Amino acid sequence: SEIEAAFIDGRKMPTKLEKLEDNFEQLPEPMKQWYQMLKPAFASRRIPINQILTNGEVLPICGGIEVISTSGHTPGHISLYLQASQTMIVGDSMGVEEGQLLRSKPEHTWDVPASKQSVKAMVAFPIRQIVAFHGGVFEGGIPSGTDY
Repeated sequence: SEIEAAFIDGRKMPTKLEKLEDNFEQLPEPMKQWYQMLKPAFASRRIPINQILTNGEVLPICGGIEVISTSGHTPGHISLYLQASQTMIVGDSMGVEEGQLLRSKPEHTWDVPASKQSVKAMVAFPIRQIVAFHGGVFEGGIPSGTDY
């Protein structure tokens, strides 16, 4: 997304890294070491962006892939809905643990209320399977009325 592009191409510091930096003095020693390892790694990974995806855009590949804004985990997080197979690629907005579908963990989420709203928006799609970065594939859709 346009929002996420600035974090990917290095114009902005990733939100997780910024949060660690803002609270550096209060961090336990292992987290301080983790931050010190992450900062130079992110600074050296500037990935050029050649296409910005927008909410509702349908990419004309694989039977149509719809872009869905799923802010919450990060400010510009997106999910991708593969129309032909009714597969929702949720990235980090959700995860699968022990066969259960879960919203991203609050401690790894930039904006928890936005994350909940994003999951509610995905309920409207007919989904056969969900692919999450953490946990892999979940067969079935997002149950409506569930507080993710």
